[in-house]
Amino acid sequence: MRVLVFVFLLFSAVVSAEESGHKLINGVKLYYKTIGQGEPVVVLHGGPGLFHDYLLPHMGNLAKDFQLIFYDQRGNGGSALKPEQYDFNMDTMVEDLEGIRKAFKLDKMNLVGHSFGGLIAMTYAIKYPDKLKTMVLVTSSPPDGYFNKEIGANKNRNGFFATKFLEYYNATTSKPNQSKLEEFIAGMKFGEQLSLYDPSKADTMTGAVLFDQARLDNLMLMQKVKLVEECYDLLPKLADLKVRTLVIAGAVDTMPISSYMAIMQTMKNAWFVLFNKSGHAPYAEQPDKFHKVLKEFINK
Repeated sequence: MRVLVFVFLLFSAVVSAEESGHKLINGVKLYYKTIGQGEPVVVLHGGPGLFHDYLLPHMGNLAKDFQLIFYDQRGNGGSALKPEQYDFNMDTMVEDLEGIRKAFKLDKMNLVGHSFGGLIAMTYAIKYPDKLKTMVLVTSSPPDGYFNKEIGANKNRNGFFATKFLEYYNATTSKPNQSKLEEFIAGMKFGEQLSLYDPSKADTMTGAVLFDQARLDNLMLMQKVKLVEECYDLLPKLADLKVRTLVIAGAVDTMPISSYMAIMQTMKNAWFVLFNKSGHAPYAEQPDKFHKVLKEFINK
């Protein structure tokens, strides 16, 4: 009995190993959190303007098998900037990610990017292909600006949620200096419902996001940052990559499936998995399958 208790406590300690703080990267203090032990996996949150919190309740289960390294991208969450510092672009975000790799002393890294984080991951892979072991794109932003028009069309599929989301979004962004936190959180919930297979799961997403007025103000500032050009196209350069890549899509996501097919047709070493009962958050909507797929892919 004592042996069993000891083993259980030891296993719990390994899973729950956690550290957080700030690392000075390219002149900015980036907030980070690590969970678990094992093969390191760097996780990029979506946005721009969000932060890692929304991923933790569900993706945190991967800490049973990996050391997860989350960080808030500059200007987001715990990596807040002064208003005059909001002058950067995608190249800056890529260099911050490279700084994180160096700070954690990773020769090569497993990289997981969700939504906009997927776009950062692809851009990073183009510049630093030899620094990656694997890349996982989870319901990623498109690799080509051409596909963004399809996102807008897909968001209109559910008129109620789309209308309510726009009402709250417009009310929040029309007067950035007077943004109402309650209105924004309500709007964010409608936004989640818009992109999920089961809208009732939106509470598990928004409830985990620790928004306060300061973080909302930072998000509003992030909306003014032009990270990519409208006519960007990563596909030609993705064709040269050899990094082993997994593309994960949700069947009812607002991100267009056609953009993922373009990645598959372009990249030489890519796999594709469709989550039939998921929208934009397969890690939350089908967590067991998500865990199994990532574990098998990274350990392959």
